[in-house]
Amino acid sequence: MRLRLVCLVLIAVSLAACAGPQSLVRKRAYVGVPLAPQQQATVFAVWDSGDGNLTYLCEIDGRSYRRNGYANPCPSVLYVLPGEHRVGVENHRGGRVSVAVIGIRTDAARTYEISVDSRPEGAEFYVREMEPGFALTYKDVAPTFFLKGNRVNAPVDPAEAD
Repeated sequence: MRLRLVCLVLIAVSLAACAGPQSLVRKRAYVGVPLAPQQQATVFAVWDSGDGNLTYLCEIDGRSYRRNGYANPCPSVLYVLPGEHRVGVENHRGGRVSVAVIGIRTDAARTYEISVDSRPEGAEFYVREMEPGFALTYKDVAPTFFLKGNRVNAPVDPAEAD
């Protein structure tokens, strides 16, 4: 049983190491036509910071974005209307999952990072409002992917969100 768990964790970490910007999950968390970046707020989580911990935004205002299967994670980037929101965040550390619901107030044309300080005994979740004019890039969301080689960083385009 323990060997099976170790194998599953190694497979998951290997898959995460192979994942790159092309696999970034982005969702519009509002109904209607896509808004211009100046009319919406961006909330993102660093889903691979190099320590093997993966962080996802799995729920907002009671609406779940969970999908079945490891290859179909929750979003890493959500585009939301300005206002008060409750964001369900999951941090995966080995075989453990820490879950928190974070209250956040967003403003139009602003970007918010949800980060996690994850340790074996627990996880602490933080919200950081980025500087005005901050442009979210793939390297912000998946910094580990860019540590090796000469991979080209690019802005995350809100128009590509589902």
